[in-house]
Amino acid sequence: MVSDNGSQKDSGKSKGKETSDWFDTTVNGANIILSALRDASALAPVPYLQQAAGSTLTIIQTIQTVKDNKADLQQLAEDAGKVITAIYSAYLQSDDKEEWPGKPLEEGLKELVSTLQNIQTITDARSRRRLPGRFINSLTDVKKVQEYRMKLNQALQVFGVSAQLQSYEILRKLEKRSEVKVKEAHQMERVATLQREERETELHGMEERKERADVQAVAHVETLANDVAREVEELKREQKLAKLREEELDKKRAELERARFREEEARRLREEREEHQKEMKRLRDENQALERRRKEDEEEYQRRRRLDEQYLGARQIEDQRPRSSLSTPSSSHQGGVSFFNGASNVSIGGNSSFTVTTRS
Repeated sequence: MVSDNGSQKDSGKSKGKETSDWFDTTVNGANIILSALRDASALAPVPYLQQAAGSTLTIIQTIQTVKDNKADLQQLAEDAGKVITAIYSAYLQSDDKEEWPGKPLEEGLKELVSTLQNIQTITDARSRRRLPGRFINSLTDVKKVQEYRMKLNQALQVFGVSAQLQSYEILRKLEKRSEVKVKEAHQMERVATLQREERETELHGMEERKERADVQAVAHVETLANDVAREVEELKREQKLAKLREEELDKKRAELERARFREEEARRLREEREEHQKEMKRLRDENQALERRRKEDEEEYQRRRRLDEQYLGARQIEDQRPRSSLSTPSSSHQGGVSFFNGASNVSIGGNSSFTVTTRS
């Protein structure tokens, strides 16, 4: 039994070659486990973890000295090594190593150290036991080994690091080895005639429980199958509804697209109409301007025509009068000409003006 951390470190460093004989050849990942055990026993500043790692190394070394019937102890040592490796791996991966493992896990480590010390007691006793004593106490040891293996598995679950060390594979191997150990225990029990009937009864009970478990498993599988079938039908209905909703959305999108097209067409027509109205207004303005200019030209034409007619009329009158009777009492250049025929006065606009008086 390990008493302090100092002896743990010395024993951990001296157990290199001795522990590798059977452990390396029978345990999957033995190098990783042994390395973790040595590091944990020498370096880990965690309460009870150094003691647990040192005790595990001592157990592995002690099993090396057991001569026969040590398969159960080897399996127990392998379980202990994997538990300590899992705990040490959790410590290495912790983000706050100073606060690790906390009060609850520290109590679990303390309980684990006690369990490993009890296992160490069994391995020490087995290594010193002679052949007759080994046979007599073998059944008792089997029960204790199974009990301690159960405690180790519970410790592994408490620390919750099974996922970090691929515990599924480890537990699967442990279950297979456990089945082998149960069969070996049954064979040993058949040798012991005093406990044969009790073991047969136990086996019968196990078979009944297995049958009940099989029936329950079948019922559970049927229930799951029915649930899956219902879920599949529900999923199909949801898919149909989703398809209908998608089709409805497609129709709405098409309607929106047509509405957008109509809106664009209406906007284009409005713009064309506005442009047409602007063009019509421009043409009307041009027509009005042309009409005003035409009226002005027409008025100017009529005014000049009247002037021409007045001038021609005055010339004709002047030409028809005799020269002897023509008198020009006054003439002035005031922009017009006036002709007097008796009481008549004729004016012709121009740059000069004059007055003609006719006497009969």
